[in-house]
Amino acid sequence: MNKLRMQLALVLIFIGTASSAWADKAPAEESPLVCWSLPALVHRYLENHVSHREMNDKLAERVVTLFSERFDSSKSLLTAKQFAEVKKRVGGLVSDALEGRCDQFAWLKKNQILWHREMEGFVRTLMAKTKEIDRTIELVVDPDKRAHPENDDQRSSLRRKLLHFQLANYVRSGTKLEEAKTKLIHRYELITKRIAELTHADLYASFLNAFANALDPHSTYFSADDLADFRISMDLSLEGIGAVLSSRDGYTSVAEIVPGGAADRQGELKTKDKIIAVAQGTDGEAVDVIDMSLRDVVKKIRGKKGTKVKLTVLRQAEKTETLFIVISNISSFFHLQ
Repeated sequence: MNKLRMQLALVLIFIGTASSAWADKAPAEESPLVCWSLPALVHRYLENHVSHREMNDKLAERVVTLFSERFDSSKSLLTAKQFAEVKKRVGGLVSDALEGRCDQFAWLKKNQILWHREMEGFVRTLMAKTKEIDRTIELVVDPDKRAHPENDDQRSSLRRKLLHFQLANYVRSGTKLEEAKTKLIHRYELITKRIAELTHADLYASFLNAFANALDPHSTYFSADDLADFRISMDLSLEGIGAVLSSRDGYTSVAEIVPGGAADRQGELKTKDKIIAVAQGTDGEAVDVIDMSLRDVVKKIRGKKGTKVKLTVLRQAEKTETLFIVISNISSFFHLQ
């Protein structure tokens, strides 16, 4: 059953690349994923999907919403008015992209960099003023459960709460406040740098992924980097602690507990838990993994068969809890008969 489950999961993944005919037309230094290949790839999705066979207004609206949300997933970058402008731009982008026109992608790329630079400046200013963590703040951690701020004042208030929450997470993992402030500034520097380094091909891939997600929750588009991350997460679920991990906003989160795996048998780790530090063995030194790449977090968690790993975990319930969970590594989730 577990083997079948994995095979079914892989079937649902559309690993999108242009055909060799498309690739031959692209300049050698560029990705095969270029603007004029988008209509053909979208058509392939519709051609092979079990229920959606053509583009319609309802599907287009879902694509617009999903793609727009990717530019401010934390809902701390943009006010409601600014986000409405993004959605308007994306609405035109969707119809243009389906005809192989991609001018609006340039606007999104340019403005995305500006939004993150402005956020980075806000972080620097706030950290310079912060002498201690404000432990009175109340924050709705899940962005899906809060709306975009209505104005600049509301946005500043949300940012302040979010940043103090992130500072507290660093301190919970054993970091001193001043070092935590430095790390937080560096975190936002890295985010800005990553955004500035995004290519048009990266934006096209994100658009295709939003389109796939709009078809159904189980369809996705994998770029080469996404495929590598997927293989890493599957390797961890099959050969590590038995948990499928994902990365968002600098945090490694538990997306799924694999039935019968080490984490499932141990019983404490839950989906949506955020792993903020990892130690090998019950007495090993905890290493802060906030902002660490998923690949590197996996390396920290993995160990030889029978060894133990101690995870420092944040869990959001009525209040945010910090837990220390010890799990034994296993050599393989599957036991062949």
